[in-house]
Formats: sequence, structure tokens, C-alpha cells
Amino acid sequence: MIKPRPEMIAETRAKLVAAARHAFGTVGYAQSSMDDFTATAGLTRGALYHHFGDKKGLLQAVIQQIDAEMTARLSRVSAGAATRWQGVCG
Repeated sequence: MIKPRPEMIAETRAKLVAAARHAFGTVGYAQSSMDDFTATAGLTRGALYHHFGDKKGLLQAVIQQIDAEMTARLSRVSAGAATRWQGVCG
């Protein structure tokens, strides 16, 4: 069964972001390479260029993902806290 295009795009982006996030977290930005990202994700450099432009664009996507995760966690913790201060400290 062929996946719908939006689903394929999201999957491709997710694979590249996951590969980059792992590489940035283990060897750092400077030591990671676009070839590493694409090999890990099982995709081509063309896919990386198409979706993110370059390594810096992929880094920005990783940062946005981490930021969104932190915001969601803060919202969950704050929602269950008795006071705003406890929400920040939680």
C-alpha cells in the first residue's frame, strides 16, 4: 500500500531529524556529517537538501523538536502543580 504524500514527507523528515539528533548528541555538530545522517536514516542527500537545505537547517529542526518537547513537558508539570512556582520548580 502506498502512503499518502504528507505521511511520506513527515516520515522522511522524522527519520532525518532522529538521525541528526542522535549524531549531534553523541559526536557533536562539528563532527557529524550529512552522509552519516542519510546513511542512518536510509535516505539520500537529496532528501536532506530538499527538506532542510543543509546541516544548519537540520540542526534548526532538531532544536525546534527539543524545544517543543520541553514546552510540552513544562505544560504537563505546570498543569499538575498546586502553584505556579511549584510548576516552574517541578
